[in-house]
Amino acid sequence: MVDVIEVSTGIPVFTGFSDVGSYSSPAALSNGGTIAIGSGKMKRVFIKGNGTQAVDPVLPDGAAGKSIMLFCTDTAHGVIMHDTANLKLYGGEWEAIDCSLVILDWVTGLNKWVERSRNNVLA
Repeated sequence: MVDVIEVSTGIPVFTGFSDVGSYSSPAALSNGGTIAIGSGKMKRVFIKGNGTQAVDPVLPDGAAGKSIMLFCTDTAHGVIMHDTANLKLYGGEWEAIDCSLVILDWVTGLNKWVERSRNNVLA
């Protein structure tokens, strides 16, 4: 579903996703901090750890038809997420570092974000 690769950054551009933050200005997350996902149906959210690796940041509940792409931007300060009451990940965990991403869909009947796909780049 990649439409083009942005030449200046090499970041894939997906149709319909609008950005929360940017590759050069991602949200710096702390352990257990909340990820701001914005409004609208499809969001690409740029994230990184805040000076260290961020463990288990919290995703707010979604809404019917909402999808988010979490895109980790930092080569040293990544993010680790585990299954929670409102999050279901393949294998129960997502460990992200520079250019790793996961796409999540909100499933109303489950009241959970459910992983659709991921691309992990591990050092």
